[in-house]
Amino acid sequence: MKEQAKPSHDEPDVVYTSSLVDVEEETLASLQSAEICKKTIRNQRTQEFPKAPDNCRDIIIQGEWANNSQCDPFLFFDIEQHSQSRIICFATNQMLKN
Repeated sequence: MKEQAKPSHDEPDVVYTSSLVDVEEETLASLQSAEICKKTIRNQRTQEFPKAPDNCRDIIIQGEWANNSQCDPFLFFDIEQHSQSRIICFATNQMLKN
C-alpha cells in the first residue's frame, strides 16, 4: 500500500480500497483502521515533497513540480527568481487557448 501510494495521484480512499483487492481475510483482520491506513498513505506522499522554503528566493520549481497532474507543462514563467518581487505564472497550453 505504501509503495502504491507514492507515485499515485489518486485519493487515499482509492489507494486504500484498491490495495485491499485479493487480500486474504486473515490479513484484512490484522490491518489498522481505514483512517490510520489513509493517514499513512498521506504521510508517504509528503516524504516526496521538497523542503518548505524560508523565503521566495528559495522556491525552485522544476521537474515534476513544473507540471500538472497529467504531466503537462504548467509553469508558464518565473520572473526574477532571486528577487523579493517575484512573479510566478502557471498555465497549460489548453488554458491559454481558451
